[in-house]
Amino acid sequence: MHEIQILGRVDSCYNEKWGTPRQGKYGSKSLATINLNTNVFTKDELQTLEEYSHAILIFIFNLNKIKHSPKNVSLFFTTDIYFFGQNAKVTPPKIDNGGKMGCLATRSPHRPNPIGLTVCNIVKVDLYNMKIQVGNIDIIDGTPIIEILPYSRQYSICANLISTPSWVRPDKNKESINLNVYFSLAAFLDVSAVSHENREKSNIHFFENGAPSMNFNKLIGFIVETLNIDPRSRYSKKKNDHRLFGIKLFNNFQLIYFHHEECIKVIRFLRIDNILIRGLNPRTSSWYNRISNFIAL
Repeated sequence: MHEIQILGRVDSCYNEKWGTPRQGKYGSKSLATINLNTNVFTKDELQTLEEYSHAILIFIFNLNKIKHSPKNVSLFFTTDIYFFGQNAKVTPPKIDNGGKMGCLATRSPHRPNPIGLTVCNIVKVDLYNMKIQVGNIDIIDGTPIIEILPYSRQYSICANLISTPSWVRPDKNKESINLNVYFSLAAFLDVSAVSHENREKSNIHFFENGAPSMNFNKLIGFIVETLNIDPRSRYSKKKNDHRLFGIKLFNNFQLIYFHHEECIKVIRFLRIDNILIRGLNPRTSSWYNRISNFIAL
């Protein structure tokens, strides 16, 4: 049995699967910090990594749920043990006809080995604190990283040599839809107040030239980018006819929004300890009942 070590874990702006982009290219304003395992790494392993603009991250889909008995499916990772089962076919969430595809023909997290791969841009390699700041990510907070590789375009296959099924091409891909996103006055004021807070208090920070920064325009831009590709799957569109949704972001906040035809209206951007949502997970029935009673849509 091979031993695979956890190299670090991700401190991400995304706290749940809902709202996390399915590809990093749709999260150009996203940010994360990889907190490296100092039992595995020294500064030597990171030397010259900052000379690359992008890196390949290989990670574990640690939020997968167990579907079958784990007795025949086990993987050992240092510091963690994961047991998984998977279906042979999956339904891609954005496909029009709801057809099922072989799991290996998709980027679904539900696969024989729950391992994902993404390309991110390197913002800063912090040798002193053993952290890597990255952008363009599609990874959830707490995700274990098992490999970090530099990305070099010269070794990549030319795009015009690659063929794909029709249902994943840009003209068929619902991920590329850009919905109009509007803000209520209350949401606008929420974002404005947070953007003027001390960065340590809000736990929201973006990176500019390798240094932490945060301002109103960046936070607005991040929210718009998160929503304008429509986080809903086909199933959630059918299940939730009320069209009121919420996403947990930055560990401390909930983004509450409403779908109206081809538009999204941001209702509030609240701290999770706000009396309106305290103790409630977004999109649950109790959350919806409380929100709908207090917020005029």
